[in-house]
Amino acid sequence: MIGERALVFDLKGSIAHFRAYYTNASSMSYLFPPRTVLIGVLAAILGYKRDTYYHKLSPDQVRLALEVAVPMRKSIQSVNYVRSTKSEGFGTFSQALKLYLERQNLTYPTPLELVLPRDGLELIYRIYLWSSDGELYRELRQRIREGRSFYPLYLGISEFLADLEWKGEFPIEEADRTKGVRSVIPESLFPQIDFSCPASFVLEKMPLHFVVEESGMRRIEGVGQFICERNCQEISMRGYKGIYSIDGRNVVWLET
Repeated sequence: MIGERALVFDLKGSIAHFRAYYTNASSMSYLFPPRTVLIGVLAAILGYKRDTYYHKLSPDQVRLALEVAVPMRKSIQSVNYVRSTKSEGFGTFSQALKLYLERQNLTYPTPLELVLPRDGLELIYRIYLWSSDGELYRELRQRIREGRSFYPLYLGISEFLADLEWKGEFPIEEADRTKGVRSVIPESLFPQIDFSCPASFVLEKMPLHFVVEESGMRRIEGVGQFICERNCQEISMRGYKGIYSIDGRNVVWLET
């Protein structure tokens, strides 16, 4: 992989919610998007339909590193959801509009954890991408460079829209041992982290990939733990196995 090239781009937005897969009544959020969300973003850019892209964007085909580029915070808000089943009178748009105007629609409040920028106006997630599929890589490079996406992009849920910002294409080089790691670190590299150095760590348990079963149902394929630094500081390391330098920053593939 050393000497090959990687795409670097930012995914930006004002607000995000990446629902943790283990929550139920209250919707808790990860601080940063899991790999399943990132490949969904790539699928939206390329125009792939839901649940059709897991093989093409599998960990064997596509490697991703993720950097939390601005300090972030979380806030819990109560959101009123509307019951919109046919049994509640939502059979047609006119029926739904009538219920809304007459204030007869049934709502239920749900706590929703939001991810917000601590300072400034935007969340910024920096994504590093490598692919063994040359055609896929070239198409992504062209679309991201031009800021084109087949489907709208969003940060977790469709109300929280996102934008792309092209940063460049850079060679993958050996890690700079004078620097720490800027990206999210998977649990396979936890033993190499120097926990004696001051840092504010965030630990998240996240899904890695999806597969579609013969029944057509989607199933989580693998779960892992990941660490990032809450204040966007470099994470000091005791070892550098599995770490690469891209655009002068040490990063780790989420699939490591």
